[in-house]
Amino acid sequence: MKMIVKTLLLSAALFTATPAFADGATPFSKAGKFGVGINYSNFCYVCGSAKYYLSDKLGVQAAVGLSSIGFAATVDGIYEMPTIWGNDAVSINWNLGGGLSSGFYKVGSVSGAIVGVAGIAGIGVQLKKFPLEFVQEIRPTFLVIPSDIGGFYFGYSENLRYWF
Repeated sequence: MKMIVKTLLLSAALFTATPAFADGATPFSKAGKFGVGINYSNFCYVCGSAKYYLSDKLGVQAAVGLSSIGFAATVDGIYEMPTIWGNDAVSINWNLGGGLSSGFYKVGSVSGAIVGVAGIAGIGVQLKKFPLEFVQEIRPTFLVIPSDIGGFYFGYSENLRYWF
């Protein structure tokens, strides 16, 4: 397993060092840009989504809404990696980051809080002429609270956002 992780990290480092992929920004990743939309994930079924860029490559995103058993919210830091491909109309980009997942649940007579720590890897398609993006992310998450059901689960999310 360690060899696989080392190989993936080395591949990512070599890939991002290639001059053809040197820009490292989406069409919308400019300091102060703000996008809003909807989020669907295995943690948050019906959620509002927002993303704000602190710099040209670093953004903060959040999703708040309902899960299958209660309320859910996520807050993440996202770093935009180099562009994979783009032309005058479309751009394909990827990102890495980490964040927190939290929520409240009620199943039968049992209720409580959930808190998890997530790693994030995403790929997105941005339309340049109409400020819209669709991003899919994998979110491997470790549940910290409640400790009796804590553990790892493989999460995912999909975001559709309009940019201002």
